[in-house]
Amino acid sequence: MKKLFLLTLVCTLLGSCASEPRDASDRYVNFLYANMPHPDFAAHPHAYWQANVDKTLEVRERMGWDIPEREFLHFVLPLRVNNEPLDDFRTLYADTLCARVAGMTLGQAALEINHWCHEMATYQPSDGRTSSPLQTIRRGVGRCGEESELAVAALRAAGIPARQVYTPRWAHTDDNHAWVEVYVDGKWQFMGACEPEPRLNMAWFTGPVSRAMILHTKVFGDYHGDEDVIQRTPCYTEINVIRGYVPARRSVVTVVDPAGRPVRDARVEFKIYNYGEFYTVAAYQTDRKGQAALDMGLGDMVAWASKAGRFGLAVIDGEAVTVTLDHTVGERCAVDLDIVPPVEDPLPSGATDEEVARNAERLRNEDSLREARPKGNAAVAALIVIAAQLLKALHDFSVLRQQLRILRFPDLLFQLFFLLSQRKDIIEGVPELVIERAVPEFRPLLHIADGIRAVPLDRARVRFLVAEEAAHQRRLPRAVRAHESDLVAACYLKAHIVEQFMDPEGLRESHHLHLAQKKSLAFVWIICGNPFRYSRLPGSCRRRP
Repeated sequence: MKKLFLLTLVCTLLGSCASEPRDASDRYVNFLYANMPHPDFAAHPHAYWQANVDKTLEVRERMGWDIPEREFLHFVLPLRVNNEPLDDFRTLYADTLCARVAGMTLGQAALEINHWCHEMATYQPSDGRTSSPLQTIRRGVGRCGEESELAVAALRAAGIPARQVYTPRWAHTDDNHAWVEVYVDGKWQFMGACEPEPRLNMAWFTGPVSRAMILHTKVFGDYHGDEDVIQRTPCYTEINVIRGYVPARRSVVTVVDPAGRPVRDARVEFKIYNYGEFYTVAAYQTDRKGQAALDMGLGDMVAWASKAGRFGLAVIDGEAVTVTLDHTVGERCAVDLDIVPPVEDPLPSGATDEEVARNAERLRNEDSLREARPKGNAAVAALIVIAAQLLKALHDFSVLRQQLRILRFPDLLFQLFFLLSQRKDIIEGVPELVIERAVPEFRPLLHIADGIRAVPLDRARVRFLVAEEAAHQRRLPRAVRAHESDLVAACYLKAHIVEQFMDPEGLRESHHLHLAQKKSLAFVWIICGNPFRYSRLPGSCRRRP
């Protein structure tokens, strides 16, 4: 009996030890699900989140850094940094990054990973569509927001707590900026993303940041730290980290009505003058005392208060200001404002001249590595053109469902689904393999789509082309040779799609892949019914059993 009891006890202990890692993994996956936005939930299966959590826990065990649970939960575990499309960056690059920083301290590792990011990408202005870390690597360039998202993703992949910090608007010039903070030695320290320096808390913007009025970061989940909270949402907590950089004050705005009585639940917007406008950087509702407060740098902001069709404004130049709701919406009024930004006082750096010189030489070597790496992906761009061509035809020219059946449109969409869900070839930049996977009828278009030029559309010719291609599907090569003018018109159509869906250099494929994927779901539903009942195989419309 005693032996049976001991055997049962041993089995129970072994079972509990075996289940503990899985329980921890499930707990972290549940944390992500509880706080992620709906598009992330819908776009990625459970296996995606499970694989990333498992890799994160593997890195945590492998690197052995002493990271507090709160910082791990909010600044290592999450994949999302801001509004970028999610990808497979962590599972692809975690091992590479961990190997690169093996044996280093946490601070040394953070600096080294920033050097790796500089090998991958450098600064170039772009538009408002934010690329993912893998897309930034493929392009080799990105604006500061994209560089900082790449750097945060790389740091977190190596188990280092990191967050993107940005000033929504500078107070002294018409611009903004984003960079990275890392949690090292029990405190947050900054560095320029993809802009390595020999030490932490060094960057080209130490002068401008000393004149900042407010600095934001968005923290995944419901975060409770020492920083000033700007807003809490179901998915993230937006905090103000200005006190980590410069002397700051907490300014309290009191809103009163024309009789001098406090106004509760008035909206108070804190505004910075930038780009010829007063830009709102934070907004609150007043409490029962009619007050709202914000941590800010030692310069001026404008407080704009409003409620029930009345408004008022005042310059915030100290710790307290009163705003009277003495104007009505639609009223014409003029106000003279004198806005003074903080005085520049650059943050000191402790780097020696020798450290700076060695770092500069290393940056030159990294520039050459980055320039030598192939960039872009012509096959992905061609796929976008093809998908966009048919989507545009259906939307603008009301192509009949039967015509689309004849054109094997569902096959193309399932092919696109396959490429989007199984993107190893795209990620690794092997366009030949992408072309080989394409539906045979569309392979010629893959080769010519990148080289066409923008010309106007001809609506009647598009209708003719759809019918003509359908009628000659079985003898398509001969039909193309016999109707050279029709082939030219097809190029016209594809050129228009390039102009509408891609930028001139064809580098911004990410936004359009996402757009084509969303629209494709709707069209497959129209043509074949519920797309989730079909298997995601190239050229397949078979129902799942």
